Amino acid sequence: MSYLQNHLLLRKAIFGLRLRQGSRKNPQRTTADTRSVLSTPIPCLGSKRTFLATKLISQVTQMGVTNIKRGLSCEMIVLILTVAVFCEFLGAVISQAQTPTATTTTTDQPSGTSTFTLPDKNTNPKENVSLQQIITLAGSEDYNSQLDAYFALEELATIDDLAFLVNALRKGNPPQAQLAIINVIGKLKDKQAIKGLLFELENGKLEVKRAVIRALGDIGDDFAGIYLYKILLEEEWKPAQIITDWDARLQAAIALGKIGTGDSIGRLLAARERKKNDPGLTKVIEWSLALAQHKFPQTKDTTEFVRGDTIVGVFHGMQYLFFQPVIRGNKDNKPWVFACVHDETLNFAKVYEICLNVAQKHKMAMLVPIFDPIQFSDYGNFNYRGKRADKTFLELVDYLGEKGDVRSREIFLLGVGRGGDFVHRLSVFYPHRIARAAIRAQDYVGLDTEKYFPLGLKANPYTSDLRYNMRDILKVDLAVFLPELEKLERREHSGFRFMSGVEHEVERDGILPRIKEYPLKKRAKDNWNGILEFLFTGEVEKRNVGHLRNSPE
Repeated sequence: MSYLQNHLLLRKAIFGLRLRQGSRKNPQRTTADTRSVLSTPIPCLGSKRTFLATKLISQVTQMGVTNIKRGLSCEMIVLILTVAVFCEFLGAVISQAQTPTATTTTTDQPSGTSTFTLPDKNTNPKENVSLQQIITLAGSEDYNSQLDAYFALEELATIDDLAFLVNALRKGNPPQAQLAIINVIGKLKDKQAIKGLLFELENGKLEVKRAVIRALGDIGDDFAGIYLYKILLEEEWKPAQIITDWDARLQAAIALGKIGTGDSIGRLLAARERKKNDPGLTKVIEWSLALAQHKFPQTKDTTEFVRGDTIVGVFHGMQYLFFQPVIRGNKDNKPWVFACVHDETLNFAKVYEICLNVAQKHKMAMLVPIFDPIQFSDYGNFNYRGKRADKTFLELVDYLGEKGDVRSREIFLLGVGRGGDFVHRLSVFYPHRIARAAIRAQDYVGLDTEKYFPLGLKANPYTSDLRYNMRDILKVDLAVFLPELEKLERREHSGFRFMSGVEHEVERDGILPRIKEYPLKKRAKDNWNGILEFLFTGEVEKRNVGHLRNSPE
């Protein structure tokens, strides 16, 4: 058994024990204990799954409460149990060595199969106390607790828990708890959960409907194909049931691609013909068709870069648009990179066309990463639960610095919408990579050091690698374009809360920030001119950017 498997099994044991300890001794400590255990390193024992799973976890469940009352800590209990289990394992090994003819085999149930029958609405399956506690935690109002529970449910739930999860979904929970349950059901990939998911698709809130659509794609059964097709086309998938949400339609196309049957491919082809005037949706349908035919994502990285030409490249499966000028404006013959990040409508072709004019004027290289919703569905938040958007992007920039002969240590950035979310978080967690950046984001990260990423600065269970330095954040050259709002509305806007956090840090530590707030004007042209002026004039001269010293006309 691998180190990671043992690590996770022991983590599960402590997590279950901590939940019980927090709920019995001090309910308010449950959340903090949960967060602590998810980041606690645990050594590997190298024993078998049967011993760790059946002995350790069951003994923690049975003995935890009793030992807690005696005053023992969670770690001490787990240590004692670990030693006991390990000794028992050694005894079993010695016994087996003395009787070589005796053999023991264990059969793990393969992923994606199930032996349970979908429970009737009127039946109550046996309660799974640990999972129920986690689901309750996921539905709390505390954001950190929600993410802790989301992570724990992924770690703990198995195919044997599917009946319980479907029944819990039917009971109804706060939206965040429903999202956590649906996410796990999708990962378990059992088609017998489809009916329960369709009930949520009909009755759940919009964010729950989106999650259900993703889960239906993950399960991969064509039973739901006709519903997904109707959602993609904004048609009634059931009487009086129409979903017009952009994200839901994108996820419906992707789900059909994941299902990948002949019928699903036929539906995608029909949808592409009917939606050919919608370039963003058409592109997603084309990606989904390629996914269904096992041709997506592309795996071969682009290696040739011709100066003066637009390169439609691929890097680690991610597509991008890249241009480098023929005429170089600085002494070392390496142009700076101007990167523009598209919004959720996937208008990357238009973004590239607009930004290319600016790049050519300043003799800069131009980069537009294409964050497709199949691999990077949540790229504004770095897609932190999947393939990381931040790491892929920065690795691409470094790759272009080497192969494309451009300056890659610091780059100029522009992002709007979800692209603004991405650039904002990049400037906060990677300020040393930013020459200058301008954003108009949807959801700004706050400077709350106790709240989990992506809403705050604290690394969550999925992003233990993220680090921040408050002084570096305040010293990044960042322009934040915010709408003009009334005082009460400003308090609810994440952008104004971010700027309020900047002001608080300035007053506390006396650091002069380089982050600047600009009001959004009514005319788009005025906003664009303000962005260009911030990015390419004034203090940029102090950075010795040679060919950027002249203000654009």
